[in-house]
Amino acid sequence: MEDLKFQKIAKILRIDQRRFKSLIEILNSIAKRDLIEEIYEEKEKVIRDIFLKIFNWYPKSVASEVFNVLFQKIRLDNFFFEQFFSRPKLSSKNDLDNILSFLKTRINYEGFFLKWEKGIEFLRKYPPKNLVSFLGARDVDELIEKEKIEYLLSALRFSEEAEWLNKSFEEFSRNLTYEDFEKRKIELICLEPKYKEIAKKFCEHKLHNVSHLKEYGVIFVIPTDLELEGTLFRLLTLVFHYSFEIKFYSSIFEKYAKKEDFFKVINWCIKGEVLEEANQNSILVVQRYLYKDDEWDSRLFLPRVNTEAYHYSSSLKALADFSKEIGHNIDFWKDIDWVGDLFLDENGIEVLISFNLVDVIMNLVEQSRTMKKVVYHQQEAMWNKLFEKALGPKFSRIFEDFLVQGYVSYDDLKVLG
Repeated sequence: MEDLKFQKIAKILRIDQRRFKSLIEILNSIAKRDLIEEIYEEKEKVIRDIFLKIFNWYPKSVASEVFNVLFQKIRLDNFFFEQFFSRPKLSSKNDLDNILSFLKTRINYEGFFLKWEKGIEFLRKYPPKNLVSFLGARDVDELIEKEKIEYLLSALRFSEEAEWLNKSFEEFSRNLTYEDFEKRKIELICLEPKYKEIAKKFCEHKLHNVSHLKEYGVIFVIPTDLELEGTLFRLLTLVFHYSFEIKFYSSIFEKYAKKEDFFKVINWCIKGEVLEEANQNSILVVQRYLYKDDEWDSRLFLPRVNTEAYHYSSSLKALADFSKEIGHNIDFWKDIDWVGDLFLDENGIEVLISFNLVDVIMNLVEQSRTMKKVVYHQQEAMWNKLFEKALGPKFSRIFEDFLVQGYVSYDDLKVLG
């Protein structure tokens, strides 16, 4: 393990070198090889191949050139999808419904989800005042009578305060049992355009207009007036991502639904809870992107694995297969979600550039509004890559067995390995 390579990987991951060294020693002992050497050289080869084999040139390490090359690839891929779907407008419910109908032929599995009548019961027990007012209803009963239940439950995510929603669901879920769930198909829906205004802040925080309900098995899209570059490609990527995330949590719910601590489990999962810290001999199991809420969150400087990055990795492979079926190859993106490197900008300052598809798309989409670049998807994926290299096929066991605990100890890692 060469010091310079170790230091560079530690810098990309924003991890204290002393703590990182002790972790790498454990992972190396499990893998029986030098993982820093392996991941560094693989990263270098991927980046070299991207520019030399695909673009026939290598930039002079200037950040702006690297961004331009990646953005151009996104534009080409997005152009194909726009042509395939007949240049849809993302502000049009009809166009979005057509896209989702086509995707349903690929995303149509059965999951273990809360029954719709439990959703109606929730609304009646905890009337969403903002939503009732926004839709001009007399009361929640009129709301239920006039609107589809899946629309209403989706709209709760952005019409009501998160604190109220979490507290209400926590109270409601205390009495949930296995019988309150059922096996049914996942739903892909587009909300009515009237929801756009009330969803504006929600979309700005998430940096996109797609979200989901784990407990009900719903992926929902909000029509948007923003016609920015790469938005269709981003929408497709997110729908595939949420399909894997929902499937994963469906298995967790079914696994724990008959156990005494199910109330704690479902709330831990719905809220995306993360432990505040991990001791020196363990790593965090994180189930959301902490960077979105606070880029200086202390947990971002700790060793960890991330379920979101795990689902993205799976979804990129599925999206690549889907793209081939409709006549376009995006294999370029499917195995480089963890790749990122430091390049110099025009002022000689080091800039971390992510080659992760989601980061690149979001940077392209948002470039007209902000100069700040998204890299956190890549960083979380690189953490996963380290542990996947050490554990091989058993890597997924971390999420399956330790998600609810919130951490995995070094001793448990050795047992898995």
